[in-house]
Amino acid sequence: MIAWALIASLYTYYTNKLVNTPAQFSFFIFYTLYLLLAFSFWEGDYDPKDIIATYLFFVFIPILVVNLHSRHSTFELAINHALRAFFLLFSLAIFYHAFRYGIDWTRPTFFNLDFFHKNGVSAIYEIVYIYILFKNKKSSKKVISLIIFIGMSCIVIIGSKTTFGLATLFTIGFFSRSLFVVLSLITLGVLVYLVFFFEDYSKSPFRTASYRGLLWRQAWKEIVASKTTFFLGNGPGSFVSTVKEYDLFGMEGTHNYILQIMHNYGLSGLLVFGVFFRNLWKRFGLFASPAAVAFWMFNLHALFDVGWIKGTGFFASLFLGIAIVIAIVQKNDKKEPLIL
Repeated sequence: MIAWALIASLYTYYTNKLVNTPAQFSFFIFYTLYLLLAFSFWEGDYDPKDIIATYLFFVFIPILVVNLHSRHSTFELAINHALRAFFLLFSLAIFYHAFRYGIDWTRPTFFNLDFFHKNGVSAIYEIVYIYILFKNKKSSKKVISLIIFIGMSCIVIIGSKTTFGLATLFTIGFFSRSLFVVLSLITLGVLVYLVFFFEDYSKSPFRTASYRGLLWRQAWKEIVASKTTFFLGNGPGSFVSTVKEYDLFGMEGTHNYILQIMHNYGLSGLLVFGVFFRNLWKRFGLFASPAAVAFWMFNLHALFDVGWIKGTGFFASLFLGIAIVIAIVQKNDKKEPLIL
């Protein structure tokens, strides 16, 4: 797939169907150069899957989607049909799970299968739900109400507090952008309090926020352990929790995307990622298209839970590719150069 994406990208680049995505290519170049530099300074073990996942999710899958669309104009339409079907089937599966196993917000997995972890299920479902909702912006009130009812009901059944908060915020943003901004700032303030000042490690429903604070403190100590770790990181996938309480020992990942990047790649790596995201934000904004909304929702969730190394990154990269396609189509409609 990687080889095919590269060949297709070069083909479209040198033909009259020019599809130029410098955000992806520049990230590919600078991330590769950064890895070559940092390899000589990293010590200890690290997880190479983190590097592979970064290339797949940030570069190859989005470029693959863009080039498939350039070769087959109906590709975007096919994706939309597939995502609608996926949303309905996913929702039916969640309702079935609720009827068969009941609603238990403390249950870590779905269908009693370890690879259906609640956090992963919620992260995938939320971005698909938001994409379908914003994709039906021009539909009737009954259709919109039905989508919201199905989506939010399933999110309640899943039981992820982060997903419920984000889905609620973005659903409100569907109707009012100004209210979305106000509530987002309030929510951010509440989360900062829960993570850094609410030290209730008992059976409080907000105890998981405090647990994140413990992981973040450990990650920051390891980031600032030396000048090398601060500027170049500890190596990809190298964070493992040493907190022995609350079943946190041995947990992989910082549960915060910014800290994860800094722990893996240091301040220099964070700047590489930051420039990439800045370019995407500058081009897409937040509500520019349904795919852009879904993409940014995933990344906001990643500030408290998931990361690109997990399978949910595949869905986020798919929506990133769709967002790029939409941006290219819009430029074609306006007869502007095909440069993103």
